[in-house]
Parts: sequence; structure tokens; C-alpha cells
Amino acid sequence: LFQVSREASDRFETSISISILEIYNENLHDLLNTSGPKLEIKKGSNDNFVSNLRCIEVHSVNEVWELMAIGSRNRFSGATCMNEHSSRSHLVVIINVIRTNLLNGDRVEARMYLVSQTY
Repeated sequence: LFQVSREASDRFETSISISILEIYNENLHDLLNTSGPKLEIKKGSNDNFVSNLRCIEVHSVNEVWELMAIGSRNRFSGATCMNEHSSRSHLVVIINVIRTNLLNGDRVEARMYLVSQTY
């Protein structure tokens, strides 16, 4: 994403941002803003979204890895009958991309969800 963004920077302005949340015990937790308000799934006009979820703009792969490390440190964990190191949670990484055509102003938004389940 970053390479493609740089290669097309004379024609497009691209914004890439990351959110990281965890679903643990049927509750949503913002792993990039642990002291923030309660997260809720809301229905928008075009799609569903998580309200109050922090979204951080990133400019490099290193910045993404830094946010992943923060999110990993903030994860909940608890033993289960299957595995004493298991968290029984779902980690969701959301990558938001907004691309604006500098010639005509057209704007495209895309969202990618990466979901991991830990047992």
C-alpha cells in the first residue's frame, strides 16, 4: 500500500490509517485507546461501524508494526480449559484507505478487516 501510494503521489493523495480492536468476553476493546469511551457497533447509512474506535494515520510499515506492538501489549488474556495461555479472543485490525484523485477530486474509500482468533 505504501509503495503504491508513493508511486502514484503525483496523481493521487492517499491516506492510510489503522484501528485495532479486540472482542473478548463479548465486549469490544480499543487496543490503541484503552482509556477511551465504550465501543459499540452502530448501523450507518452505508455500512456498520464501531463507534468511538481510535483510528491512527500511518505513513510507513514501521509505524504499522509499532501500532501492532501497542495493540498486542494491550490485549486481554485469560486461561481456558483448552490452554492456560489462551485468550479466547478475536483481534481485528482495520486498515482504512482514502484515495483522492488530484486531477478531478474523485474520492474512493476502502476498508480491509484482518481477523485473528486465539484459542
